[in-house]
Amino acid sequence: MGFQKVIKISQNIRIGYTNWNDANRGFMKHEQSDCHLESVQRLNLDKDIGIAITEQVSDLREKNRSCLLIIISNLKFLGRQGLPLRGRADDSTSNFNQMNVLRCEDNPNVREWLVRKSEKFTSPEIQNELLKIMSQILVRGISEDIRNSLYFALMADETTDVSNMEQLVVCIRWIDEQLEVHEDFIVLYQIDDTCAKTISDSIQDVLLRLNISLS
Repeated sequence: MGFQKVIKISQNIRIGYTNWNDANRGFMKHEQSDCHLESVQRLNLDKDIGIAITEQVSDLREKNRSCLLIIISNLKFLGRQGLPLRGRADDSTSNFNQMNVLRCEDNPNVREWLVRKSEKFTSPEIQNELLKIMSQILVRGISEDIRNSLYFALMADETTDVSNMEQLVVCIRWIDEQLEVHEDFIVLYQIDDTCAKTISDSIQDVLLRLNISLS
């Protein structure tokens, strides 16, 4: 390419165009120029655009996944310690929110995640849903241990909460192969009354849900 052509191209890039037809012809000429081809090669932009988009989406997916796992780990920690997630009024001071802010110090991606307008998976509804999934996983593991145990016994007790609603607590006590005794809380049932049939049906429902033989 001649020196005069290089000067002309650089002037067009700096000044711009007032006529789109001139710009379109200039773009096509510039696309075939040595300086453009060299720039493409240096920036490694000559690969397929589909591959580039796929890699970008994959990186974004992995980044989102890592942030979501941090959110879940915060919920798991608070649930394991028996700490409340949300405050009474200002949610910014809640344990869950403060845990998320603390994790920002270790991972800058979390800070970007929390300032998003939506799809942060931090709402009270999502918190409850994730906690429910965790509890189901725990109960599923406990039920498998009970099915493999040598012996087990079921314990149930009824109490009335502050709203005067009847609650049935169900626990299972079981022994493992090393003859170690375990006692696990399974469920808290809200029942309409305390008659024998209601309690019996509730207990049978617990065993059926855990896939534990009634015999």
